[in-house]
Amino acid sequence: MQSNIRELNERSLFEMKEGMPTAVRNEVEQAFAAAERDVSLIKPLCKLLQDKGLFEQFQDRFFSLVRRRGG
Repeated sequence: MQSNIRELNERSLFEMKEGMPTAVRNEVEQAFAAAERDVSLIKPLCKLLQDKGLFEQFQDRFFSLVRRRGG
């Protein structure tokens, strides 16, 4: 357990970036990138944003993606 915490800390995943933990920011960015490539991943992206309580923060970007990708 201690080594896991140390590893997360070394990767700066506990640090905050734009008001959220770096790990969460990375997860959201990866989900957006995946949804850009694969339209079927737009709904899971929406669920991720809702589950993390981030939909409102990312709604403009999300709806822009939906419009561009024909959702």
